[in-house]
Amino acid sequence: MDAKAKLIKAAVTVFSEKGLRGATTREIAARAGVNPTTLFRLFRSKEKLYIAALDYGYRGANLVGDLTKIAEQALPFEEFMAAAIKIIFENLRRIPESHRLSLHAALEGNKQIVEWNSRTVLSKFYVIQKRLEAAIQAGEVRQVDSMLATRLIVAVGIHYYQITELYGGWKSPDFHGRQDLSKKFADLIMSGLKP
Repeated sequence: MDAKAKLIKAAVTVFSEKGLRGATTREIAARAGVNPTTLFRLFRSKEKLYIAALDYGYRGANLVGDLTKIAEQALPFEEFMAAAIKIIFENLRRIPESHRLSLHAALEGNKQIVEWNSRTVLSKFYVIQKRLEAAIQAGEVRQVDSMLATRLIVAVGIHYYQITELYGGWKSPDFHGRQDLSKKFADLIMSGLKP
């Protein structure tokens, strides 16, 4: 593994534990077994390394490809939503460090990183927006602002997932496993979208 890859892997771990403010470049370089000078030669700043760490995690998730596959299946919108939410939740489980990096960036308010995160992550949900627009045209759901509704679905879905993870909602007698969570959430969304 080259120095750049070692630094990115170490950065994912350290930043997901401590955030941008709490992590030091010395600590990341030491964890990677690389000289701190090499870190700055390759990334120029701690913020650029943070963005590389975010990008590394999100590249590992094939969110757009997975969402596109189900969008092409021409499912009724309600079934599409359940499948899309399931994919989002599976990706959150698959890349927890990247999700923590996003949360740290938002909580710390680093404008450059928050803008990158918004531009990169939200663009991945364009497939949902297009499918929602088709459902509006077909009369499957009521007229809504598709971009706003998509952002709301994604943001509330991520929050719903986080709260369930944090507070052990999986243990509730109302849930029958994680797959049930995506179905229950999709049902909630559809109750607000039905004509």
